Amino acid sequence: MKQEGIREELLDLLYALDGLQQDPYHHPEGDALYHSLQVFEIAIHQTNAPKLWAVALLHDIGKAEDITTHAGIGADALDGLLSGRLVASFDNTEQDVQEFLTLAQEVILSAVTVTRCAAESNK
Repeated sequence: MKQEGIREELLDLLYALDGLQQDPYHHPEGDALYHSLQVFEIAIHQTNAPKLWAVALLHDIGKAEDITTHAGIGADALDGLLSGRLVASFDNTEQDVQEFLTLAQEVILSAVTVTRCAAESNK
């Protein structure tokens, strides 16, 4: 698939989140696209790892199809589109994988903290 085709397909997956409302208790920020952009921004500020930026930006793309099973749907949507590129970018060493998982955990915890703080301030 050409680079332009990948870009367009990824944008379509993200645009599908625009206006998709989420449970305000867990996501007081509103729709799923806004949430994904918030998590992406946190990732950019916390790491210089483009792989993690991609994970942060695309983590909820499956919600446009089904909120309850969005993780599997999102993974299926990205399978073949990005997975080969992401896997090829790893050195395939235990240290590389562990560093990625640690960074992912830090970004996720930061996103949860920001979301909870926003929920508390809206009460």
